[in-house]
Amino acid sequence: PLLCRADFAKAIGSRTVIQVPKDGSVPKELQCALSKDLLREAAVLPCCQSNVSVALASTRINETSSCPVCMQVSAHFFGSNL
Repeated sequence: PLLCRADFAKAIGSRTVIQVPKDGSVPKELQCALSKDLLREAAVLPCCQSNVSVALASTRINETSSCPVCMQVSAHFFGSNL
């Protein structure tokens, strides 16, 4: 699959505590790799294992047919309709 929500849930679920930075910013584990904002409808990109928000990643993948984080072009991205 192009975006794997189950992998994200598994990765985050394995941690008992996520540390919040002292400056109050969003912890890296909960940040979208693209926007650096809090993840919404999180998924993991299979090519680089980056955590992303599905809506933002889908838009960029549909525009470029490549990973918006590592720029890898993949047959999985061609014709994607997320």
